[in-house]
Amino acid sequence: MEPQQSNYKIKLFIILFFLTLGVVMGYLVLTSRKSVNSNPTQIQPTVVNPILSTTKKEGSMMLSTSDNVDRKPIGTNFSVDLWVDSNGKDITGYDAVVSYDKTKLDLVSAASDVPDVTLYKRDTATSLVITGVKTLASTATHVWVKTKIATLVFHPKIKGNFTLSVAPSDGRSLTKMVNVASKVLYPMVSSLAVEIF
Repeated sequence: MEPQQSNYKIKLFIILFFLTLGVVMGYLVLTSRKSVNSNPTQIQPTVVNPILSTTKKEGSMMLSTSDNVDRKPIGTNFSVDLWVDSNGKDITGYDAVVSYDKTKLDLVSAASDVPDVTLYKRDTATSLVITGVKTLASTATHVWVKTKIATLVFHPKIKGNFTLSVAPSDGRSLTKMVNVASKVLYPMVSSLAVEIF
């Protein structure tokens, strides 16, 4: 009886050993998953805006200095014009994301150059978002062909070479135009280099 009882004890020990090992391993797996999921800041997903990468560009938005001189003396305000080509579409509103280094340039003012378009501005950390909205009382059409629609006035803080650009996006807002049929158009955009001396 002893060898049979001894085999029974060995089998029971092996079964209990593997059962305990399985429970411990299961516990470790569950706690490791919990710790990964409990800290959502560990994984930072990269957000890609599919609108910007897949949308056909219609029309254009560009910047130029008001006097077409790209060299400006320090301490003197200078004006930058926003020009638009609406690609034959009648526009009722637009958003333009104007990107510039706010540590080197101060925005003094922003004004609409289209009488029946109200201009709103919103500052972000790295850009200025200009929104132009056609007034409800207006019956005019806005088919813009290389038309100046807004003027921005900047004050340089330091000397150097600076880039101002109409950016496709600032991560939150998109540069776009909306036509009378409420279709959103995403224009081609460009940059302007200015030297402050």
